[in-house]
Amino acid sequence: MITVLVEQDTARLRYVLAEVLGRRLGMVYTVTDDVNEVDFNRTVVINYTHRTVQQTIPIVPSGFLAQTFLDEVSPITITNDRWHTLLWPNHAAGKEGIPFDLFSAVFYLLSRYEEYFRIETDRHGRFTASMSLAYKRGFLRYPLVEHWCEEFKKVILKQAPNLRFKQHTFSCLSTIDIDFAYLYNGLSAKWWFAKLALAVLRFNIKSVINQVFATINRKYDPYNSYEFIRKNTNAPIAYFMLMSDAGGYDKNINPKGVTIKRLMLSLSKYAAFIGLHPSYGSNMSLQLVQHESDLLQQAILQPVYHSRQHYLMLSFPHTYNTLVRIGITDDYTMVYADEPGFRASTCMPFNFFNVLTNQPTSLVVHSTCIMDVTLSNYLKVSTTEAKQIASTLLEVTKQFNGDFITLWHNNSFTAQTNTLNLKEVYCALFNKPRK
Repeated sequence: MITVLVEQDTARLRYVLAEVLGRRLGMVYTVTDDVNEVDFNRTVVINYTHRTVQQTIPIVPSGFLAQTFLDEVSPITITNDRWHTLLWPNHAAGKEGIPFDLFSAVFYLLSRYEEYFRIETDRHGRFTASMSLAYKRGFLRYPLVEHWCEEFKKVILKQAPNLRFKQHTFSCLSTIDIDFAYLYNGLSAKWWFAKLALAVLRFNIKSVINQVFATINRKYDPYNSYEFIRKNTNAPIAYFMLMSDAGGYDKNINPKGVTIKRLMLSLSKYAAFIGLHPSYGSNMSLQLVQHESDLLQQAILQPVYHSRQHYLMLSFPHTYNTLVRIGITDDYTMVYADEPGFRASTCMPFNFFNVLTNQPTSLVVHSTCIMDVTLSNYLKVSTTEAKQIASTLLEVTKQFNGDFITLWHNNSFTAQTNTLNLKEVYCALFNKPRK
């Protein structure tokens, strides 16, 4: 049993306690602002006040969690041999306490507070890794929240050596975004002949042959890597389907066509789940996201609860508010396009907290830590370098018994370069026994 002694019981604090003490440590806890209610002989007491109280674990509050409004902050950040990185450091807690405002730090990272102030964005309007505190302070590729929780356990165990914490289990999930189900198969007659004409005009005989064969039998389609994925993955697989052929950045085959329905029904036989891939064009439209979700549900003949934004188009809090309203329960967009790593500094799921309404939501956010396009288009690394990056992220996730979630595209496995072979990288991760 843990008691948290506070000066002010707030929604932000309650959210952090649920994530740290509840979800990660698995503790039963109570919150009080009255020291006279505390039975020091029967409970571990975390003193989240400015008062000195004996027989407690002090954490000096910075005041950040007492706020009920959105105000741009820049927490002081320093490195530490034991705690790795401290946000809002405060050594007033003494030797037995926590040398920084742990609860404010966790809230800042999990809520993605800094992303509400998107002063600089990329050409798609996205908050980039280079703008994040984690990237600037060098902990983007490290699940800092889990590290803090492990050290926090050690502090608690000094007062209660017999206390037992929740035991987490490492898990691995390969997720596939289907932006282009096929290169040729399933195209409308108009676009099929347009592609053929372009190949003929360019004297690209190989493309002409590929197109004809792919139309006769979809197994010859260059983007048909589904069997390769299934045979070379020793972990659960999930698919996110783009249900739009509106053009621009949304160029999948007809979402109402027989070809895409047949594909999804085939994948659903062994997939962990099939989720929605809300289109680029739907990013600011609740109605369009709802329409695409309805199309997907009609195609797979079951409800849709999972999603990941196309192009990782994530805007706080609008995107997540939309997903909650259409009934999505789990989202997998939490990863940067330009850098691998843990965008929210965690390798475990967490609930989205809406800073504008100052309330937690039912939406569970899952941290994806690496994307194939990041390796090929942004970092432009070699096969060896890509394996090393992926392996490092895998090992640090296993260290904390977290969820190792990766992002691939079915069409990426055909677009190999002279230095990067994504098939080889994929097989190195998933085509061997897990220990």
